[in-house]
Amino acid sequence: MDIRPLFSRFHAEFRTRTGVSIVLPLLVVATFVTLFELDPFGIESASSVRSEQATLRVMSPWYRPSGLVTAVVIDDDYIKGFATGWPLRYADQGRLMRVLLAAKPAVLVIDLVYPRRHGAEGQSVKPDNPADLLTPILKPGGTIPIVFTAMAKEGATDLCPERLLPGDVADSLFDLNSMQDELRLALDAYHPNEKDSRVRRAYIRWAGCQDRYPLILGGNTKTLTPAFAAYTVYCEKHRGYPQCGHAQPDLHPEDYLRPMIVRSGAFPPSTQAFAYDSETCQRLGSNAKGDVPWIERLWSTVQQLAVGVFFKDPRADANKQLSLPCPAVNIVPLSTLQRASAKDMRDLLENKAVVLGAELSGIPDVVTTPVHGQVAGVVWHAMALDNLLSLGPGYLAERHEQARHIAWIVLVVIFAYVFPFIVWLIEHRIVKIWLASISLAVWCTLALVHLSVGHYYTAGIALAMGVALDLTKPRTSAGYFLAAFVAAVGAMISLWKGWPPGNWFGLVLVIITFSHTIKPYYLGEERKRFPHGSSILGLAARQILKTCKGIPS
Repeated sequence: MDIRPLFSRFHAEFRTRTGVSIVLPLLVVATFVTLFELDPFGIESASSVRSEQATLRVMSPWYRPSGLVTAVVIDDDYIKGFATGWPLRYADQGRLMRVLLAAKPAVLVIDLVYPRRHGAEGQSVKPDNPADLLTPILKPGGTIPIVFTAMAKEGATDLCPERLLPGDVADSLFDLNSMQDELRLALDAYHPNEKDSRVRRAYIRWAGCQDRYPLILGGNTKTLTPAFAAYTVYCEKHRGYPQCGHAQPDLHPEDYLRPMIVRSGAFPPSTQAFAYDSETCQRLGSNAKGDVPWIERLWSTVQQLAVGVFFKDPRADANKQLSLPCPAVNIVPLSTLQRASAKDMRDLLENKAVVLGAELSGIPDVVTTPVHGQVAGVVWHAMALDNLLSLGPGYLAERHEQARHIAWIVLVVIFAYVFPFIVWLIEHRIVKIWLASISLAVWCTLALVHLSVGHYYTAGIALAMGVALDLTKPRTSAGYFLAAFVAAVGAMISLWKGWPPGNWFGLVLVIITFSHTIKPYYLGEERKRFPHGSSILGLAARQILKTCKGIPS
């Protein structure tokens, strides 16, 4: 198709219309940018959050886990076997830790806190002494690193700075009430957080990071969170691992200052298959890394995209392939792990980063994720650790905010000045037919995807909308789809580079609204004078010009 004659017509028509071709786009862009900066009613913030959640969900089939992380979850069925209930007595916890250490993991993270001695007053059994019961685990000669968790002080501020801060803030952040004195002194005897120490202390309970997962608290390399503490330990033992190039926080801490946006995977590893029936999780991968053929990843992406168009929250769907309830790391209830074969135990624990925690009824330790819904805190730690072992320093985080903000404005400006030519281009007959075909094809595809997953009512609505728009405005929805497609591709590229996807929902809304605002100024049959005939400033300007023309020179 030769568009040169069309471009010549466009140039001849607009080269003398400075107001429409230069001033109008600039004014409209300035209006939108100002509105987004002011964020009225939180619209920009809300669309930014939805953009990120939708992108993480649609791209979840392409996340490739490390296959090196296992979360062992103390569950209700396991607790029922102990007359003492929860919390478990330290003797029982010590026995459990020894069993896990006997499986030779690469590192063991204990996502449990010890604020008080166990055992109620008045019982015949003396309350537990954590130092007496846990110290044998740390006896000299042990080789497996252990990360114990403690709480940061409640109300502590500036836990997530974007720069390193001088001085040792470990003592000032440590909430002494979150760990029994006997246990703290016993752990301190092993010099926690010192290089090559077998014992590490990690911190939970942070504020000011919203839904992000911080790695280094307070800008200090001695106050790490559980995932990053386990990551550094793993990389100290496996220096040849590809994602451990800059794992030492004392060497390159600036690589890990940005809090993590935890990515999720759509295909759980096969090593946990024995623990779940076919109705619990979505389709498992073929190995420990959850590998599946690329065509299945593509189909899962199309499903998530199509369902997201019509459903507010696909996580609530009854179809497991759409709700994706199981993350892409090994998550094994302790009651089930007890029944595992020797091979399954080796596959899950040997040389793996193991996170031990609890998920119990009535104990509110959950985190809401954009892909899997609510998960236990121990599972979130495991997912963050897997992100580090899979992506290394390139984990997803807020980076180059100012540059991305400027790039967003530049894209809107470019579109504003290209838009006049787009208006003329779509008036070509061949282009009209192509746009109408794209529109009908997209609506039919949406209908087929929903039909394939049993959403018959939604499939009928999508097909009816496609037919109605083809008969009334065949090009309109095609323009929306193309704008969303271009913005979504940009978001996916950003995700691939380790940057957040940005507010591409907002960008699409701006493009659509922008088009409807200034399109009448360019179409021949609807062309308006600029400024608009009802413009107060325009009326004043015309009156001034008329007056000036009447003044003799």
